[in-house]
Amino acid sequence: MAYGNWLKIPQIISIVRQNSILQEKKANIRLSVDDMTSVSCCCTKARNRKHGLGEIIFITAHDQYAVNSFELGVTDYLLKPVSFERFLKAANKVRIQIENQRHPASAVNNNAYPGYFFIRANNKLVKILYKDVYYIESAGDYIKVYTTDLPLLSYSSMKMIESKLPPGLFIRIHSGYIVSINAVKAVNGQLLELLNGTCLPIAKSRKEHLFSALRIEES
Repeated sequence: MAYGNWLKIPQIISIVRQNSILQEKKANIRLSVDDMTSVSCCCTKARNRKHGLGEIIFITAHDQYAVNSFELGVTDYLLKPVSFERFLKAANKVRIQIENQRHPASAVNNNAYPGYFFIRANNKLVKILYKDVYYIESAGDYIKVYTTDLPLLSYSSMKMIESKLPPGLFIRIHSGYIVSINAVKAVNGQLLELLNGTCLPIAKSRKEHLFSALRIEES
């Protein structure tokens, strides 16, 4: 389906209707915000749902409520006009969050792993949530962490970063790659496809371990 530079509300509704994840009760797309009461009310309703806090995307022309919205737990806040690329990024955040809720790893409950880790990037210590990571790539003396936001470059080794990650959530598929198990979309031969569309090589020596982690039985 082709779109222009900016999406109109009917096009957004059409995308939502075609996406099974975005139609779930855990996804809540609010198309406009008139005041902070609307923001608070929507977030409160989501928190009180049987399934817990929903994944909320606000699409609005008002930027003054953004900070408060994120404090209330909104997944993303889009300002009109909205490009297809920006909406897709927000939708992918929702998909990752819902998939993580569907397949919680036992390692998350281990007190040794607090649900996040810190890396030094851009001359500061940056907190990264496990659930926001797609994969980590080796880049010489550095590592590159690809998340639902911008990738981050940090001076570190794969061995060092691997020690900070719970084995129930992350797996080494290659000497140069560590991936989030919850970010895996498909396995195609020696390639691993992630939910963000990235395809990574799987080392032959690590494929069996990967299949075990994903609970895949080769026929």
